[in-house]
Amino acid sequence: MKKKILIFSIILLIIATFSFSAVAEAKSWKRYRKCDVDMDGRVTRNDADMIARYVVHLISLNRIQRWLADADNDGRILMYDASLAGRTAEGLGHPNCSSYLRKKMILAK
Repeated sequence: MKKKILIFSIILLIIATFSFSAVAEAKSWKRYRKCDVDMDGRVTRNDADMIARYVVHLISLNRIQRWLADADNDGRILMYDASLAGRTAEGLGHPNCSSYLRKKMILAK
């Protein structure tokens, strides 16, 4: 009986930990710009470089950064996405890279 209570307590602790971290993340919502992989509020050449380095497996990106790196929203991160970010950084623009999205939308994806 004590073993069952211990297992149940551990499961509840794990569930509570994940719930509190999700609430803390939701409270710190911030606006991110598509293609802004380094999340500094601007799309720069550094963002395009980060996408290109990710494509050739030189760096890793977290879940939100991967979503931001997918400039054309096709579900894949390719060199084409890096070129779209580069065009945006140079002022040539792309509709997806110039729109602001809430983190809530990113987490729901």
